[in-house]
Amino acid sequence: MDPYRTAAEGRSHSGDVGRGLSGGGQRRGGAGAWDVPSAVIDFGASAVGDPARDTVIAWTFLEGDSRRAFRNHLPVERDTWVRGRGWALWWALYIVARYPDANPPHTRQCRRVIADVLAEHQTEKKS
Repeated sequence: MDPYRTAAEGRSHSGDVGRGLSGGGQRRGGAGAWDVPSAVIDFGASAVGDPARDTVIAWTFLEGDSRRAFRNHLPVERDTWVRGRGWALWWALYIVARYPDANPPHTRQCRRVIADVLAEHQTEKKS
């Protein structure tokens, strides 16, 4: 069942007409009524257009000298680089927390990303 189509039709994911979830699954309205969804907001694309997302590969695929070279040749400001580091941390933490055993090589990569991001942050704090 397509959640976008069901929301647009006023249906919940279970197919019930006139029932929906709002505010993280909280009931709204009187006497146990549920609000009908009137929109779908997909926050998954909230970073579209943010150049910081283009820097995430620095932590996911590059290490050491290659990461430094990438950073030195990338035309972004420091704040953009720091936001990218935050995106990399978010992604890695999500994978490790959500799927710790699903793909051991991927989990190891995410743990390395977490360690690298934190180490870089600590190094910048000291300077």
